[in-house]
Amino acid sequence: MTEPVKVTFVMELKEEAADAVCSSFGATLPETRAFPGCRSVNAFRSADHPNRVLLLEEWDSREAYEKYLAWRNEDGTLDRMAEILAKPSMPEFWPIKLA
Repeated sequence: MTEPVKVTFVMELKEEAADAVCSSFGATLPETRAFPGCRSVNAFRSADHPNRVLLLEEWDSREAYEKYLAWRNEDGTLDRMAEILAKPSMPEFWPIKLA
């Protein structure tokens, strides 16, 4: 049996795109939450750096997350994200709970 995994994804958005991207999460996060294997996903905007957004997610497994990423790649979301990011970003995986 695979263990659930937390995934963090920090986005440094282009200044001109930040407000529009942040307002779009109301529509896109429910799609992510409905994807098989997604336990939760929430987006947070930095108070100190308003162009920085953190996605905090929990998935049944890393494999479930990778299937989700493949789906987002197929629907063009990842290509659109590349256009709005000020610098490249990669997800980080946190499968080991320490306490």
